[in-house]
Amino acid sequence: VNLGYMFKGPAGFSVKAQDAYMNTQDPANSELVDREQRCQNTAGGVMEYAPGGGGFYVAVEGDHVIHRYRNQSLAATLDRYELAFGGRMGFKVMSKTRVFASYKRQTVHYTIDEYTVGGKTYDAKNSRADLLTAGIEGRILPKVQGSIETGVVHRLYDGPDTDRAETVDRRSGSTRNWVITGQTQWKPGPRTDVNLRLSRGLQESTYAGNRFY
Repeated sequence: VNLGYMFKGPAGFSVKAQDAYMNTQDPANSELVDREQRCQNTAGGVMEYAPGGGGFYVAVEGDHVIHRYRNQSLAATLDRYELAFGGRMGFKVMSKTRVFASYKRQTVHYTIDEYTVGGKTYDAKNSRADLLTAGIEGRILPKVQGSIETGVVHRLYDGPDTDRAETVDRRSGSTRNWVITGQTQWKPGPRTDVNLRLSRGLQESTYAGNRFY
């Protein structure tokens, strides 16, 4: 179920908001490949302002994602919410093409603060991250529409509870990784569309010793 709202005001002001609810059975968003029943709700929006309706624009955006699994074992290790907010700025390089740079602050917080695997107790894999990217959107090539965004994410994980340091694997720390997302459509002919999607990012892991893959 998807709901959306869009408002276009005067002087280059616009607002978009949406909510997407999904109840499905598919592989978990981790290294697991078995199909599992889960639900996910994603709510977010963006507010954009282009002074005088010109080529330069600034925007603020944010989204909130909730993950819930029916399997109790997976719920203990993967139920969480993800919050992201930030801003972007860019300008038109052609009438239907824009380039931009953006910054986002991300938070991942697990529902269960700790869980036990094989007799060992582990803290939830909560984290905070900074995401800096640049990209292009609109008409990328004469017959190609879409968007490509790439950059670097720096994620900092919460440390273990010091009162239980002897029973908890020390998985605190940080990671820096290259990330990319893209979605393009090439229209070689009036009745033919070729779609390409790609992504590289940090995915949550169910392994007790690994926070992501």
